[in-house]
Amino acid sequence: MRLDAYSKECRQASASRNTKKELRLLNTYNSEANKQADIEHQTEARTLRLYAFYNNNLTDSLQLYIDNDLKLMQANEQWVSYFACRALIVERLLYDKKIHSALAESKKMYDFANDNDIEYGKGYAGYLLGASYQSMGEDKEAAKFFLEAEKNLSHYDNPGQLHNLYGMAWQSFSDLNKPDKQLELTGRWETMWLNYCEQNNIPKSSIAPYYIVCVLSRVDAHIQKNELATARKELDEAQNLAVGLKDISKLLLLKYEAIYEESVGNYSAALKHLKERHRLQILLNNKLSTIDTHQMSARILTKMGKHKQATEIYDILIPLKDSLNQINQTSQLNELGTIYRVNELQLENAKIERGRNIAFLISIIFLVLLISYGYVQNRLKSRNIIIFKQIQTRVKMEEQVELLENYLPLDNQTSEKILFKQIKKLLQQPECISNPTLDRNKIADLLDSNVNDVSLTIKNETGMKPSEFINKTRVNLACELLDNPKGDPTHNLWEQCGFTSRSTFYRIFKENTGISPRNYKETAQN
Repeated sequence: MRLDAYSKECRQASASRNTKKELRLLNTYNSEANKQADIEHQTEARTLRLYAFYNNNLTDSLQLYIDNDLKLMQANEQWVSYFACRALIVERLLYDKKIHSALAESKKMYDFANDNDIEYGKGYAGYLLGASYQSMGEDKEAAKFFLEAEKNLSHYDNPGQLHNLYGMAWQSFSDLNKPDKQLELTGRWETMWLNYCEQNNIPKSSIAPYYIVCVLSRVDAHIQKNELATARKELDEAQNLAVGLKDISKLLLLKYEAIYEESVGNYSAALKHLKERHRLQILLNNKLSTIDTHQMSARILTKMGKHKQATEIYDILIPLKDSLNQINQTSQLNELGTIYRVNELQLENAKIERGRNIAFLISIIFLVLLISYGYVQNRLKSRNIIIFKQIQTRVKMEEQVELLENYLPLDNQTSEKILFKQIKKLLQQPECISNPTLDRNKIADLLDSNVNDVSLTIKNETGMKPSEFINKTRVNLACELLDNPKGDPTHNLWEQCGFTSRSTFYRIFKENTGISPRNYKETAQN
């Protein structure tokens, strides 16, 4: 009874989003489960704890606990929890854009599940393989694994997981221009939710945020097949489902309303839907997704013959998209280089182990050390170049985003956005950013604003604390000064940027860029 009470209390703490309380309860729950040697509750406590680490971005804690927790689950064949927790590794890699590493880890999970004939494991690992291939743009492979995962997971009572799978599979079939396959998939998707409503004796409207996505998948397929009358009926159903839903649930509906109106040639109505979608995206602080909205708007304006307006949008969007693509490509190349270095080192170790005598082995080791030293130096230099280019690209992208925001109509400029622009302008002033005592209170005083407003604005616009945003701005200034051939990171650069000491400057610079100021300077000069 005590363990059941702990379980319930931990889930309530999770829903309340009180991280400290949740982790404290989870540790108590886990200790009691260990004391009673109750494997079911041990597994639940550890699963909830790993998910708490993941959801609160406590990466170090996740890495510290996950190996031992997975060993316990594997030893006791708690396979559902085992694969759900192991999937956190893959999801973190995908979030960090380490797609090749995510693919490799997914394959390991998939092979393990196949070797041990674990149906749920094959399903979950297949879903992760599909997600990894989709992130790489390999939709054909992604669709294959999504369908295999569906077969293995459909026997388990987890509609939320299947919903995510169907949503990603829809995207792959849509990108492959296979509307008939897409409609078959959506039929099974719809049946799953209708059965769920029947089994739980609830109306379809109670799952509207999920069911509406299923309906829009049908809309997409019918538009691809040019069955516009049917698409209109489906859109009307989606509109009815959207009544009373939160704004975020309406973004996808507005997109397909615009696509439909564009398909029937009603361009003004399409632009009206896109304008409303853009308003909601700004309201929800969903900046990057506005690229898609503006791209659609530019395409429709071109069709209307309003080439000047379309060109103005394209002039901003094209460099921005190129910058985003370049960042993704650089990240993947850097990751591939890391994987390659690890594999090469393993091969070298294997060669050394096959040596037949000590003298030959010593010679080989000596030679390998010399080669490795040169190789490592070259790789470090290459890595520094990649990081330097990433930083330059990020700065350019941020400038493009700022240009795009300046392009937005004045009626979309909220008081928070105006305050954030004032904060950024203030931090560009040398006498301000070079002040080592600069903090949110001083910013508020200088702008004649409220400290809480300043903190909340920075948090909403950047996802950072004020101190983190100030440090990031200082690092950006340092990069700009280091790009100058006359700059010198060993003298008073840290004082110009407002850091309290040289060591603090070096630490924060490397945390933000992944490279030391001296290496950044050398790379910039070369």
